[in-house]
Amino acid sequence: MPNLQISRLAKQPLGNTVLELWNAGIENPEIRHLLLQLASSGGYGQCADLAASIAGDPKAEEQERFEALMLLTKLSDDRAAGFIESTMSVAEGWTQSLARWVGSYFYPEHVTDAQLLKLIEKLVHAPGDDTHFADSIAHLIETANLDIERLKGLLPKLTELTCEMVALDQDEDKVTEPIGRFRVSRVLRAVCVRLLKQNTISSELLGAAVIAFRVARSSHDPHGENTDLAKQFLKLPERHRRDIFDADYAWAVGQYSDRTSRGIYARLVFLDSPLPYSGKPDQSWIMAALGETGRDTGYRAVLLHLAVYVLPRKEGALTSIKAVRRAVADSPALVAQLNELIAAETSADPNITRMQREQRERQKQRERKLAKERKQWHEMWRLLAKKPTQALAPNRLKNTIWNISLALRNKPRSEGYARWDRTLLERSFGKVATDLLRESLMTYWRGLRPTVRSEREAGDKDRYLIVWSNALMGIYAEAEDATWATKLSVDEAELAARYALLELNGSPSWLVALCQKYPAVVERVIGEEIEADLSEASGSNQWHSMRLQSLRHGHSETAKLFEPRLVAWLKGAKGLMHQPHTMEAENKLDQVIRVLLAHGSEKAQRWLGELATREVRIATEGPFLLFWLRVLCQVNCHRGLAVLLGLLERLPVEKNGWAIRVIGRLFDERSNPGLGNWRTTLQPLDMLRLVKAVHRHVLSEQDVFHEGVYTPGSRDHAEDGRRYVFDELMSRTGPEAMTAKLALANDPDFSYARDHISQLARERLAAEIDASIFSPDDVAKSFNGRELTPQTASDMADLLVDRLDDLQDLMLRDTAPRAAWAMVTDENALRPAIAREFEVSSYGAYTVDQEAVTADGKETDIRLRALADLQATIELKIGEKPRSGRELRDTIEDQLINKYMAHSKARAGCLLVTVKNPDKRWEHPETGASLDRHGLQEMLSEQAQLAQQRLGGYARVLARVLDLTPRLPTEAKARITKADAGRAPARQAAKYTPT
Repeated sequence: MPNLQISRLAKQPLGNTVLELWNAGIENPEIRHLLLQLASSGGYGQCADLAASIAGDPKAEEQERFEALMLLTKLSDDRAAGFIESTMSVAEGWTQSLARWVGSYFYPEHVTDAQLLKLIEKLVHAPGDDTHFADSIAHLIETANLDIERLKGLLPKLTELTCEMVALDQDEDKVTEPIGRFRVSRVLRAVCVRLLKQNTISSELLGAAVIAFRVARSSHDPHGENTDLAKQFLKLPERHRRDIFDADYAWAVGQYSDRTSRGIYARLVFLDSPLPYSGKPDQSWIMAALGETGRDTGYRAVLLHLAVYVLPRKEGALTSIKAVRRAVADSPALVAQLNELIAAETSADPNITRMQREQRERQKQRERKLAKERKQWHEMWRLLAKKPTQALAPNRLKNTIWNISLALRNKPRSEGYARWDRTLLERSFGKVATDLLRESLMTYWRGLRPTVRSEREAGDKDRYLIVWSNALMGIYAEAEDATWATKLSVDEAELAARYALLELNGSPSWLVALCQKYPAVVERVIGEEIEADLSEASGSNQWHSMRLQSLRHGHSETAKLFEPRLVAWLKGAKGLMHQPHTMEAENKLDQVIRVLLAHGSEKAQRWLGELATREVRIATEGPFLLFWLRVLCQVNCHRGLAVLLGLLERLPVEKNGWAIRVIGRLFDERSNPGLGNWRTTLQPLDMLRLVKAVHRHVLSEQDVFHEGVYTPGSRDHAEDGRRYVFDELMSRTGPEAMTAKLALANDPDFSYARDHISQLARERLAAEIDASIFSPDDVAKSFNGRELTPQTASDMADLLVDRLDDLQDLMLRDTAPRAAWAMVTDENALRPAIAREFEVSSYGAYTVDQEAVTADGKETDIRLRALADLQATIELKIGEKPRSGRELRDTIEDQLINKYMAHSKARAGCLLVTVKNPDKRWEHPETGASLDRHGLQEMLSEQAQLAQQRLGGYARVLARVLDLTPRLPTEAKARITKADAGRAPARQAAKYTPT
């Protein structure tokens, strides 16, 4: 429950109610926690004894003990101080995690400085990365109402603990706190910043601040976390700059005792120095300190390096050098060092001189190149804008295209690619020049022939010429014409397919049109490259094919071209499947299967399901079992669930056993990116079985608790899966879902959460009911000739039923378009007429669209859209077309449900079959009986009902036969029929009368 609601409830006198409920024996930990939160927020005095008993109970949950302490402190109960002392000293029966909570929430009001330091000392010497608590305490110190004396009292111990814990990191060559320990330096840094802001400057404070600056910096962000402290250093008066240097020197010498004076100088000045040293603020004190003959030679040697560093220079030569000589005249060693430094300034190392000369030359070359490109661009711009035919002449064309490509690559959000941009080009050169440039580019790309990856040398597989990329711009330009692919020859289509392989991120947008005109050519060129990728050994576990990735994320129509090739490759990949597992083999199988899962036909997916079933049976254990079980669940969730439940039934319950690996792999979002939730089509009762099975193996009392940064493992993913399946079941709607939730609440294994589950079920049911409540504005619209907008999937389904009834009723009117519709023999021609009737009767409740494209690239016949983003789909079929009863029946499952009703907002659909011939018959798919239009309606309705039961929830699947047969015969035909009926008995009598 949100804290705001708890605080509102706590304003009521509910103390006695809390005691009564608690004493009644509440088992649910969430309810117990809620009661303690309520008592704490309300400050109920009558609950003080209860809080004291819970706080002192070592068997109570930590969260309950913490809430009890919150209540005691709020009541100013005398017992609170003793409990806090025991907590902060981590006495017997108290844990470090509870102590961290108390320290974070009760300092500085109820936790003393001594208690906090005592806890920090324990944490510093305890294993475990506790950066979060260190940052919490640091934030408290930065913001809490602490006086100067309290801050000063924290300084010595924090400095001592920081110096005690640091060690030299050999990899980064710096002194820092070991990874996996409490970062006390961050707390020290916060104290120093707070004291510096209050101008309480002392040598002790500056020394501690330098230590905090050096130790607390992060390896991934060496400056950002020390920003506040660095700002305070810069704000100090100049007289304190030497104090900072001296403190930094003392720290460096103590930690890097084996370094030379030059090494110490480099670390003080160049490696994240607390101060930026320069001539004006530092030269005077440096010269004064350098002349102190009583100081040790090492200190003065470092200062000598610094003095030479900050001395002013004129035309590269040192000035004021005489003052430096006078300062070190007493020490021959320092004089010799000074002479060496001066010699190094005047006669640099030849290698360094050469590198500096080469750097200057490279800089000049870059500048000349940029100047040349700018000059060429201006000349090209002037020529192309004024005289485009000259700029695009054969002798200038390549340079013009090159310069254009440079401009397009450098434009904002181009990501370094040169792509055709008519808007930019017309704005720069005008329409005439842009049209001529487009024609030139169309010729240019035909004049080159880029190699594909398999044709390149081993070391150049992933390299290609920039001019090919520039030529690719020509195809984009040509593709402005929607019919461009129809004008290509076969050779040009093959060349364009080669260019398509140059795209690094996905497939080019024009590839769809090329596939429609030349599918075989595109399939051959790109398909051979895919096979080359699959046959190539990476030599590592990081095998990846950009072409397969582009297919998976590209247009479905393009990916379907390669389905036969990918299926054939899988059929021939038994060697990969049955050899010892490698990540390279799994990655190859995975990428191919992902394409088929995303874009494969129903036949391919059924075959993939059979393959996964067989491989799961073969791979009784090991990584391949985890891989194929995931594939099976994706392609056939019901079969996958059956296999999973059978496997979990046989496996023992272990904290990190094989069952945990199975569950963890299925719910590992890192290794399953881009795959949909395979559980969305499971029935609530199936979800109930899954929830029970997962909870049986992933026991909450065995959960792993991490502190700090960690890499999730199978156990972590399994715990995520336990939460996912429970939340998904709780979010399901409808009667079956309610039945499943109540069954879970009554399950003995879930007795600890019975109240919680029941409450979630009631809340969800209330939300379902409330979803159909209309606002006063909506109700007012109904008085103005408009209808109430559907608010839920159930409302949308009811509206669809109403409109279908209205459509059938329309056929009985004298003004019905029955005869006109009966003359139509094509669904595409009949669809607009039916859609118009739905649109006329919408009354503002929904909109109507035709041939809308779904996420899978499928086009619906008619779709009704409510303002709440709800959808109802109508699939139209003309009964007189040569379709069997089986085909019409299977349309409900294969087309209506699988293609158009997958989304949660589109759970209403209808198969609408029009019949105009009263003599038309269909064969029943099962019994073989002959069906007229009434029998067809009955058979389709039964199939729709079965599909609806399988989907569950608020899904509504309908099937309607729209009767377009003549309602009454003409009068002439009626008289003939009546006369024939009158003569028939006489003829029959005459036939049997004896002569």
